[in-house]
Amino acid sequence: MKINQINQTNFAGLKYKNGIKTKNALSNEMKEFLSANEKRINALKDIDVIVDSDKKDFMLGIKNVRYLNPLYNRFYDNGKYNIKLEDNGEIEIWNHKEADLHYRRWLKPTETPGIYDISIAEVFGFLDLRPAYYDYNSPEHILQCAELLDSASKQIDEAESEYGMNCVEVLNNVDRDMELGHRMDMIDKIIDTYTFEDNIHERMITRDLENLYSHRETVDDFKSYGIYIASDSLGTPEIDDKKGYIDENYSEFYERNGYLIYYSKDRNDYTVAPIESDDIYYTLCPSPNNDSKYFCYKGFYDGGSNLSSFAGDHFDQLVDFMKILEKIALSIEENKVTTN
Repeated sequence: MKINQINQTNFAGLKYKNGIKTKNALSNEMKEFLSANEKRINALKDIDVIVDSDKKDFMLGIKNVRYLNPLYNRFYDNGKYNIKLEDNGEIEIWNHKEADLHYRRWLKPTETPGIYDISIAEVFGFLDLRPAYYDYNSPEHILQCAELLDSASKQIDEAESEYGMNCVEVLNNVDRDMELGHRMDMIDKIIDTYTFEDNIHERMITRDLENLYSHRETVDDFKSYGIYIASDSLGTPEIDDKKGYIDENYSEFYERNGYLIYYSKDRNDYTVAPIESDDIYYTLCPSPNNDSKYFCYKGFYDGGSNLSSFAGDHFDQLVDFMKILEKIALSIEENKVTTN
């Protein structure tokens, strides 16, 4: 590798604060890491990995500091990252909003403009609850951060070259037009598969429409059940019992298929449970003022998973449960044929 000093203005991938003096003072472990990752470091075009023998971790030199702005977060791994500018000049970049494991990167300005100390933390929990942070710094993790920043910088350069300085606004408008076309196409293909109350499909978020679209062929094959999307909130999928087979009068057919069904007068709901399992059961609660429609829960309604929602994989589970109901309904239909 070339011995590039920190005071050079060109971006050369790797730089040493005091040239050969810094390189000679590095630990063998650091020298081995730099040698093993020479190709990755040399591939960086807009970011420098800066080595200082007096510091434990790398610093990063950033060519286009203005790209470290929330305006450009769409270019950071396809918009998966958030960017926050602090009053003290620090910049935070993180890649999740959920209460699970994610990583947070702090870019802390040094006395030299464009050069930042990097601190990386492993985080458990929602950021706004200020959970515990665990040190995640290492040469490898800082190099990964440099690659993330470099990739975003290249994409922004290309976008500004093609669309001008207002490239973000232009691309946002393109996204909106594409999403509108995508939504209209999906709605056209699912409008006859599901029943939508009060045109709720026009207000549903695109991700939920995609969920409906992905299951349309399965739901189309249902003969005794359908899915009714109620207009409360942003759309609530309910089971539509078209033939009234959610009823204890058909318990014999449930049992033939390995399930029990029983009605609770106290709670005014039905429970459907596999005969050979005490852990898995479903609760069906009648939808208010909506005959034949049911909210579905895996477990009891106040402590289980609300399958009448699009959270996580709940809608996937709802469709899977409806496959069971359809199988039971088929045996009821077959019995009607043989007894007539």
